[in-house]
Amino acid sequence: MSSAVQICKLALGHLGDSADITGIAPPDGSVQAAQCAVFYPLARDALLTMRDWTFATKRVELSLSADDPPDGWSFAYSLPSDCLRPQVLLNDGADRDEDAQPFVVEGQTIYTHVENAWLRYTFPVVDAVRFPPLFVVALSRLLASMLAGPLIRGKEGRDIAKDQYSLAVKVEIPEAAASDKNSQNNCRYGDFTPESIGARA
Repeated sequence: MSSAVQICKLALGHLGDSADITGIAPPDGSVQAAQCAVFYPLARDALLTMRDWTFATKRVELSLSADDPPDGWSFAYSLPSDCLRPQVLLNDGADRDEDAQPFVVEGQTIYTHVENAWLRYTFPVVDAVRFPPLFVVALSRLLASMLAGPLIRGKEGRDIAKDQYSLAVKVEIPEAAASDKNSQNNCRYGDFTPESIGARA
């Protein structure tokens, strides 16, 4: 299990910084902790919005908005207050991505043609204990790319920030996303044949 402080320590380690911070909310008084307090929430929410992470996904029935839908749309719904990223809008009772319905988001309102609409969306997971291990690694790398500039001044800091960001988006975030997708697929029973039945074939 990870904590925000542990993720920040890992990010600092990527930069070759051995600072042993003890807190970021509030910061422990060190320069490193102060920078982590600023950039950790930004890196966390940025990474959460990059993919449809299973651990940061929820589904709710939408509430009708007081606003009238504009021409071209039939219904107006209020966007959930904790929505970081809309994923799929579905009819009531639908479950599969193949059943996804068109929609647009303007401000805090969703417009669609679906009556009794449900929305699957990404919400902000604050408790780092819920982060899968590869998400932790990817988050620490993305955070390192943000910390490099403030902690390592000049061209060296900019170059290190670029390298860290490249590792994050080309290697570690895709690996975390693939692992997350595999965990989701492993929870589906459609193609599963119990061993006792398979032995009869």
